[in-house]
Amino acid sequence: SFKVDPSIPVLTYSTEIVKNLLKDGKIKEENIINKPEFIKLSGSKKDFHEFIGEDENMPATVFTQKAAHELNFPIIAKPTSGHSGLGIQVFQTAKELSESDESKFDLYSEFVDKKEEHRFINYKGKPIFWMERKPINDKAKNGKGKADEQTMFQYIKRNVDDIPEDMLKVLAKFCDKLKDLPYICFDIMRDKEDK
Repeated sequence: SFKVDPSIPVLTYSTEIVKNLLKDGKIKEENIINKPEFIKLSGSKKDFHEFIGEDENMPATVFTQKAAHELNFPIIAKPTSGHSGLGIQVFQTAKELSESDESKFDLYSEFVDKKEEHRFINYKGKPIFWMERKPINDKAKNGKGKADEQTMFQYIKRNVDDIPEDMLKVLAKFCDKLKDLPYICFDIMRDKEDK
């Protein structure tokens, strides 16, 4: 057992910890920044895509292997949870996709051939921290790699005052869509056509 000052803000992505602290009366619900009922929207890739729906800033995404055959190849397949690229696989052809184990994936998207990638930490709708993500292995660069391989990036801190206007608009749009999560991280890619 440990003591927690119940007046301090609580910021965590661990729903289980928050629920236990609440149940034990160690924290107050009004001090929780990211409430557990909303964390699920950002922690699950499938829930996130279903919540957002179709959007010009998101690659076309479906939830079954059968539907994925209607997308443009290459296709990137992802498990709903996970991090660091674990479980993610890129299929170049319909044959490769058909031969894959559908039970391992929860969503399929058109692969973005990215020119650059950035990570933004946002608080109350505004970016507060910006890092450029430079890929340092093939899985991070072009999706080539095994499902159990991690994507590896070099993170380069950038000045939030210099965020390009088009990225600021995308961040504002998605922070607004997920305003129930005041503290949220978004990765933004720019493709080779500058979209």
